[in-house]
Amino acid sequence: MIRFIKKILANEKMRYLIAGGCTTAVNLVTFFLLRVITPISRNTCNAIAIAMAIAFAYFANKFFVFQSKRKGFYATLVEAVQFVGARLVSMVVEILGLAILCDTFRIHELASKLLVQVIVLVLNYVFSKLIVFKEKKSFHENMQDNWCYYLSFAIVAVVMLVVCIAEKIAPFGENSLTLVDSVHQYLPFFSELRDKLLHERSLLYTWNVALGSNFVSLAAYYLMSPFNLLLLLFGKEQIAAVTCFLMCLKIALTAVAMVHFLSYKDGEKKRNFLIVAISVAYAFSNYVIGYNWNTMWLDCIMIFPLIMLGFQRMLEERDPKLYVLSLFYALYCNYYIGYIICLFLVLWFFVYEHKTVKRFFINGFRFAVYSLLSGGMAAFILLPAYHGIMATAAGDMAIPKGTWYGNIFVMLRQLLVFTKPITNQIFDGGVNLYCGMLAVLTMFLYLFVKEHPWKKFRKYVLLVLLVISFNHGTLNYIWHGMHDQYGIPNRFSFVFIFVLLVMAYDAVQSITEIDIYFVISSILLAGAFAFACKQQAGATIGKYTLPASLVLLVIYGVTCCLRSSKKITHATYISVIGSVCLVELVANAAYGFSENGYCHYKKYYKTSPAVTEANVRVREMAEEEQAGFYRSELMNYTVLDEASWHNMPSVSTFNSTVMGPVVTTMGKLGFYTGANEFLYRGYTPFTNAIFNIRYLLERPGDLNNFDYNYKETVDNVSIYENPYPTSIGFAVSNNVKDWDQSRYSAMIAQNTLAYDMTGYGGFFQDEYPAISVTSDTAKVSYENNQVSFTANASGPMCFMLSFTADHAGDYFVNCRGNYVTKIRFYKNGQEIAYDRYQIQIFHLGQLEAGDYISIEYEYSNVSGSEVAPFYVATFHQDVFENVYRELTNHMLEVETVKDGYVYGTIEMPEDKTLFTSIPYDEGWTVKVDGKKVDYYKVAGAFIGVDIGAGSHTVEFSYMPQGMLLGIAISVICMVLLLVSLQVEKKLEVRRIEKANAREENEKPGEKLAEEVETDIENLENV
Repeated sequence: MIRFIKKILANEKMRYLIAGGCTTAVNLVTFFLLRVITPISRNTCNAIAIAMAIAFAYFANKFFVFQSKRKGFYATLVEAVQFVGARLVSMVVEILGLAILCDTFRIHELASKLLVQVIVLVLNYVFSKLIVFKEKKSFHENMQDNWCYYLSFAIVAVVMLVVCIAEKIAPFGENSLTLVDSVHQYLPFFSELRDKLLHERSLLYTWNVALGSNFVSLAAYYLMSPFNLLLLLFGKEQIAAVTCFLMCLKIALTAVAMVHFLSYKDGEKKRNFLIVAISVAYAFSNYVIGYNWNTMWLDCIMIFPLIMLGFQRMLEERDPKLYVLSLFYALYCNYYIGYIICLFLVLWFFVYEHKTVKRFFINGFRFAVYSLLSGGMAAFILLPAYHGIMATAAGDMAIPKGTWYGNIFVMLRQLLVFTKPITNQIFDGGVNLYCGMLAVLTMFLYLFVKEHPWKKFRKYVLLVLLVISFNHGTLNYIWHGMHDQYGIPNRFSFVFIFVLLVMAYDAVQSITEIDIYFVISSILLAGAFAFACKQQAGATIGKYTLPASLVLLVIYGVTCCLRSSKKITHATYISVIGSVCLVELVANAAYGFSENGYCHYKKYYKTSPAVTEANVRVREMAEEEQAGFYRSELMNYTVLDEASWHNMPSVSTFNSTVMGPVVTTMGKLGFYTGANEFLYRGYTPFTNAIFNIRYLLERPGDLNNFDYNYKETVDNVSIYENPYPTSIGFAVSNNVKDWDQSRYSAMIAQNTLAYDMTGYGGFFQDEYPAISVTSDTAKVSYENNQVSFTANASGPMCFMLSFTADHAGDYFVNCRGNYVTKIRFYKNGQEIAYDRYQIQIFHLGQLEAGDYISIEYEYSNVSGSEVAPFYVATFHQDVFENVYRELTNHMLEVETVKDGYVYGTIEMPEDKTLFTSIPYDEGWTVKVDGKKVDYYKVAGAFIGVDIGAGSHTVEFSYMPQGMLLGIAISVICMVLLLVSLQVEKKLEVRRIEKANAREENEKPGEKLAEEVETDIENLENV
């Protein structure tokens, strides 16, 4: 028995199973004891239990499982840090896994905990075996072997630190790197993700975005980076500062990834200063400087060099691990940039040298299989994302007619130093290309590298194709995933930069093989290119761009000439090239970040703490009043997705995954809408009722033109309550199925929808006051509810529309028209509002007979003739109250509401339609009295259900379309990957055995002849 036990303990895997079982026991016992005897939340209990398990596991693994012999302070410290770091990764997996299984799939805590433990046990063994308890080099050896990684990271990190300090970026001030959409979208969505993880909410759906949204689809584009989990360690008010830190960290890691690619791309590991310079050039390219505010893209830019290295290893060494895992990471983090990478990989496959036709087809098979496995592993996120995309306005894909954006040299000027990075612009032909003037020189120098002409030709063809794609509408549309650019042009230019830098590295390394005359020719060609860009681009090129570019070309060119003629040593050559390159890149980065400008974070979020407190009070009021399901909104916005920032069940949204039919319907009902947004502007008492906007928050200075009742003030934020609250659903006439939103203007559309719902309507009555229009910048006229105008000249323009109220009443207007920038309202000469009030209903409020209204339309840039429809109506409260009474006679009494789940009861007087304000999505399952029933789209965008007379329970539960199938595909692909890796391993063993057998069978004489021949070749080389 003792011998048997010793035999078991001699096996490392058996020892790990024993230690792992004990660690799991510590974890489970601690977790359930805390859950039973303390009021601590589940996630906190889980974190404490895991921390105790980590402490136990370290000693168990060190002394019992792997029997580590490491001694000394440094060695022990490194081992401990690596162990804790690895366990923190598995800790994140465990906490997220438990949260997802419990909150999202509603599996019992015990079952969820046990299931997650299996995954964690495997992860921990892999980490411990391959990383932690493994023979390590000394500190000196480690630095000597990996100095390129450390130096590139340090250079980028220090530059970013200096930029943050100099520009007072949080936490060093109140500025932020979060520009454009990152202020209005990404930060609010980070807040929503953080709130879900901290408060045990479902990750499948959210009520806090766009009336209700598929959260998986939203997260797949914005939130999947594992770096975002760091947000859990900080408060909501620190999200901007943490986001800036993560942006800087990802940029620094981008350089590290490029170092890894360049170090191993030619096989054996290389270490030189050129690798550092080229890697920093990739990290500080104008693409990264200009688009770094798209923080979810940075993960893909960072991992891209590893994908390319993995691609090479997969084909050359038959090792697909790095390729599959890195491509999976890119697709998982952001499917949009992941798509661009996949498209580029197809092109790169044809550029790659396959040596023989047979090898081309074998490589093609491997490329296809492992690419599909990688995509399949990400299917759990890609399939729901695909269904989400197809529900957006972008889902209706129509390839545009091919057009050219403009002069190609105007685009290519962006290769020169000190060209302003593009953060966003309307013109689709802009492109961020700069990655160092060394790349411009070597773009021509590479022509003369002693490499197979066909191999060089393929790379140049690829560059030309990419340049054409930058400038051609159809190709550009395809590169962008069958999607318009919407102000962020040529998002795929990072692949061009990567190819250019790889060519630069090869050309600089091969300089001694290039004749000095060819080097001089390359300098002249690069200089001519710079002059051509200046001539064609004119004033769009900065004052110092051309001189600085030429000086740098001369410095790089002279250095290359000296090395080509062997006047200087290779070490000196690389040092000079690398040093000048780094100085240039740092200077350009400083210029680029200063040109980008910065977001004054506090300007947008200064009232955030106060609104947060008021929102807490709103939740308490809703519980006190037993409101069931409700929505709340802000009277005015400083950030477009501000309600989502405050985790409020709300209406407004601005995001790329918003559902197209909802945008259309909200626009038809009079709300402000854009290509991928609708905002809580254009409200009326009727829409406030049907969408159950129960509470409104008012800050000092907000325009309050709502008929809501004041409740109380919290920290200078006033809370108002809707006198006409409803529910998430109510019984309406079956006639609502026939409502046609396309036939009416906004106020008439509300009348007809109310009539089809209740049999009452007409609360809006059209008014036709005498309208006058005047303008100093256009010829204007008014007829049949429409202003017609012709601008005197291209550029800014405005006109004033005025009328006098014929009688007292509650007045609403609907100002429409293309290209309107803002609208200003005056009442009796006093300004009452000024903002983006175009394309929406606006509440003027109670007017007396004779009140004089003036409305000024402002255009920032208009030319030619345009029209601006205009409607006036009065709102009749008595008619609306009849509508409201019918809507509230038979409402869904909500008993339980969670993200993606609603349960309630309803009393139906007869067979009717249950109208809900839940956006229609095929991921919903509806049950009436416990039985699954069909549902349909009503009012163009919402869920309707047929329910018969009587008392009924109604249950709505959500599972994103494609989610379960995606999970199944992901699991299958992971299993197939493991199987394929075992097959690859066995095939490799078999190949080695065959090679050894052939070697043993060779005649001694032949072997001797080969050795002699090799020795002769070596002597000749010497």
